[in-house]
This record gives sequence, C-alpha cells and structure tokens, in this order.
Amino acid sequence: MTTIKDKTIFITGGAGFIGSTIIGRLVEDNQIVVYDNLFRDSLKDKPFSGHPNLRLVQGDVLDFESLSKAMAGADIVVHCAAIAGIDTVIISPVTTMRVNMVGSPTFSRPPRACPAATGSSASRPARSSGSRPFVPRRRTTP
Repeated sequence: MTTIKDKTIFITGGAGFIGSTIIGRLVEDNQIVVYDNLFRDSLKDKPFSGHPNLRLVQGDVLDFESLSKAMAGADIVVHCAAIAGIDTVIISPVTTMRVNMVGSPTFSRPPRACPAATGSSASRPARSSGSRPFVPRRRTTP
C-alpha cells in the first residue's frame, strides 16, 4: 500500500461522508484543505475536525474563481463534492444537476483555465478503466 505523506491535499466535498473518511486517513501526515458548502457537514462530528493540519474553506464548486484560489498550491486534488440523497434531489433537481454535472467538469478544464491546478493529478480529467473519459451518447432507435 502506498502512503501519501507531506503533501497538500485539496478535497472538494470534504465535509461529506466520503470526503471526511478520506481526511481521517490522511490528516496526520498531510496538510488538508477542505472546500465544501457545509450543507451536510459530517466533518464537524469527526474527532479530527480541529486538527492543525486541516483547513476548511466554505465555498461552492460552481464558483470557479473561488475554487481556483482555494486550490492554489495543492499537490493532490480529490473531487468528492456532489449532491446526494433522494430528498435533496426531489426538492432541488436543477441545483442537483448543476452541481453534479457542471461542478465536476470544472476539474477537467485545462491547466491554463485553472492556473492553481498543477501536476498531472489536477490537470486532467479522471479516467475510468478505459482510455477515454465517459461521454453520454444519445440513444438511437434500431
């Protein structure tokens, strides 16, 4: 198992369930910057919420300028921000779509569009097991 040490790790959605779980494993040996709107805020109840290696930035993944500034200096970027939960989706379907479908591609912008993102982990889109990113296709009738 590879250990990550002495890095600055930027985590969107870090106050959510998955993001805060990742933080719990990395915060002792790294500087963690959490970028989250704090809607759910699972982070506040964690034993490491006041850890000196943890910095919280309240923000929205749809705000590219703030996101870029907060990401400055990160060695590793982990994108966990999303809206989940059927109740939230039913109440705010448009917001859910914007955050989940518009917020995520923010991280696939080229480095020149996001000067704060450096290194290969932050400058190219996440890939699935294939060689190309997932692109939805329109159904055609036979």
